[in-house]
Amino acid sequence: MSAKTLVISGATRGIGKAISQSFLELGAKVIANYGKGHEKAKEFESEMSSKSLSSKLELSSFDVSQSEEVSKAIKDIESNHGRVDILINNAARVQGKK
Repeated sequence: MSAKTLVISGATRGIGKAISQSFLELGAKVIANYGKGHEKAKEFESEMSSKSLSSKLELSSFDVSQSEEVSKAIKDIESNHGRVDILINNAARVQGKK
């Protein structure tokens, strides 16, 4: 997995956090998407740093429900990392909540 680049949406909390950590432990480059939870994302980054896993972690904030934001983010990621090998769509939105 060390040569793979992953984008994981909803990657800094709950199931997404566990998925992200698992791939980091396998040596993959993880682009961890989060929406509005900047504090939680920074806590996740700090936690991965304490486990010596942050060198292959990159946080990326964009709203996966907005196609223009997703397109821009993917173009930026591909520009910086060459390509995306694996995309895991984990982010969800509960109806009625923002």
